[in-house]
Amino acid sequence: MHQGMLVFAQLMAHLPLSTFRRCVAAHCGDHKVQAFSCLDQFFAMASPS
Repeated sequence: MHQGMLVFAQLMAHLPLSTFRRCVAAHCGDHKVQAFSCLDQFFAMASPS
């Protein structure tokens, strides 16, 4: 039986969210976003199929 965090969760734990959010803000990435933020999009693209 599985115990502990999944590999994907371990990788995402090392993502510096403050840096990611600063880059999104600098490039106005979430401008006019209604439901699916840049962080959500990144997680969807980074997750294994």
